[in-house]
Amino acid sequence: MPGPILAKRTQQALKTLPVPPPHTKGHGMTFPTIWQLSLAGNPEPKGSMVCVGRRGARGHVVVESDPSGAKKAWRKQVTDAARTLAAAIPDAPLAGPLACATLLLLRQPSTNRDLAPIRRNTGDVDKLQRAIFDCLTDAGVIADDSHIVAGPALKAWAGSRTPGAVVLLSQSSSRATFNRMLDRLYHLAPTLDDEETLL
Repeated sequence: MPGPILAKRTQQALKTLPVPPPHTKGHGMTFPTIWQLSLAGNPEPKGSMVCVGRRGARGHVVVESDPSGAKKAWRKQVTDAARTLAAAIPDAPLAGPLACATLLLLRQPSTNRDLAPIRRNTGDVDKLQRAIFDCLTDAGVIADDSHIVAGPALKAWAGSRTPGAVVLLSQSSSRATFNRMLDRLYHLAPTLDDEETLL
């Protein structure tokens, strides 16, 4: 029986795909469900912590650096979409071991001729992924990001696709599931192929 169709919120330019049922293939073999969450927007990394106020003085706090507000806006967008996903997963929040693969598609400036987004202003791939993991936890999709034991991530130019992110999540961390996720990410990244790969 097909899973429910998740809400589509065009005003936030985000899209969530149908939640797939487990797939079967020959001799009654069942492949674990891989949940997919797709978002359109500008991926932002988890920011560095900075001190606000005079050290030791009353009111001195440590906050995340986000002068433009872009990180907060991206996190809200991801968290809102993830809450919709959490409502569609019967066992949410999911407990580990979990596999969570992430594709980060960035808009390529016309002046940038790099094969892939490797400059500092494109964000570190681990920080981009950590920001999404935090949102999955906050939204109740997963119990905690410490439950993720396998987490392949790809950072690429969006090319012909809409900039944003694709998140694949499964309660299986097997090699077969890992490979299925990685194949899916490469399929969705138009600027990565077998001849021009960073892995």
